[in-house]
Amino acid sequence: MLAISQRLKRSESGFTLIELIVAMAIFAVAMTLIVGLFTGFTTRFTEQRAATDSAAVAALGMNELTKVVRAGTKIKVRNADPLEAFVSATDKSMVLYAYLASDAALSDDTLGSAPVRVRFSISATGELTEERWDAIRSDEYWTFSALPASAVKPRVVARKIILPTAAAVLAGNASHLFTYLDVDGNPIPTPITTRAKDIRTVKITMSVQADVTSRADPVQIQNRVGLPNLVSSRMGKDG
Repeated sequence: MLAISQRLKRSESGFTLIELIVAMAIFAVAMTLIVGLFTGFTTRFTEQRAATDSAAVAALGMNELTKVVRAGTKIKVRNADPLEAFVSATDKSMVLYAYLASDAALSDDTLGSAPVRVRFSISATGELTEERWDAIRSDEYWTFSALPASAVKPRVVARKIILPTAAAVLAGNASHLFTYLDVDGNPIPTPITTRAKDIRTVKITMSVQADVTSRADPVQIQNRVGLPNLVSSRMGKDG
């Protein structure tokens, strides 16, 4: 009876100090594992979401740039050589003439579709802005107001673009936003003035970082856009 009584007393006394410490240690380890798994899942999800957002922004911007550059064209003028497709071209901006289907409403029965003048430029905050100017009919030709002039259709086509450093470009580890190639695929030094007529391809390199915490790597896409409206346009060699 005494042995039974002692066993009952031990069972009613609850956990011993050692048992309690062991239980707390096991619980702490389990909680650490759970928190670690949750944190890791959250981090990976955030990184994947940021990468997806960056890719979407880059794709939208690249699609618009490709559409406009591919439509680049010379403009016929009265009693003079045609205006070159590119008005100006730097590694961060460009101004060019283009025929775009979206501007068919500006077409004329005798002159056909009206061209537009388009400028792409990037701000210090990484916003890529597109500005358009409608053509003005002048007898049998199209003309444009002199620059600078207020654009009628300004809009932001991409955000959070990262521009490379000059050192990275010089070392060959990065490319400028815009690189202009001649008919043989050779880069033309920027800013381009007298050699605007030599541009046959534009290499566009867009790096986007949509994650403000920079936990996810930037997304970079690159495309070479030829100008089929120019007689000698072709994609060119590596450059």
